[in-house]
Amino acid sequence: MPYASLRSIPERTRVFLDSNVLVYAITRRSGECCILLDRCYQEEVFGFVSAEVIHEVTHKLMLVEAADRRFIAEERASLLMGKPDIVAGLRWYWNEVSGLLVSPILVLETGQAEWEAAQRIREGHGLLTSDSLIAATMARHRLTGLATNDRAFERVGGLTVYRPTDL
Repeated sequence: MPYASLRSIPERTRVFLDSNVLVYAITRRSGECCILLDRCYQEEVFGFVSAEVIHEVTHKLMLVEAADRRFIAEERASLLMGKPDIVAGLRWYWNEVSGLLVSPILVLETGQAEWEAAQRIREGHGLLTSDSLIAATMARHRLTGLATNDRAFERVGGLTVYRPTDL
């Protein structure tokens, strides 16, 4: 299934935001992702995430902060393990995540039904756990637009996949 550019998302579209798009926006690695996040904040585009996506964003941003502050050589959790004093002193990542949590982006719940549906999606499309849970959550909430840089979703029918083209 082909994809469309993040820039082509029409106004008032309901779009699920994958963690990679949020991380690229918050870290300013993609101008297109920054623009999309701003469009969600302005409610020009209606953004949705799951608690699992928030978890992934929190984890990744913690690693980004630790690496940027040169506490670890690269963004790998194994390098931060066993360094509780460093983890306790990280703050930037949480300020960014807190901003997401109070934004107009809606955090969708996932439950047993989504986990069971995710297994069927893994069997049918070969998606990994997090991706299959996103697809199942989107299906439950009747969302068809997905902003991601993950090509695996192009194997799932019924989705309009929007990807950044500036990475």
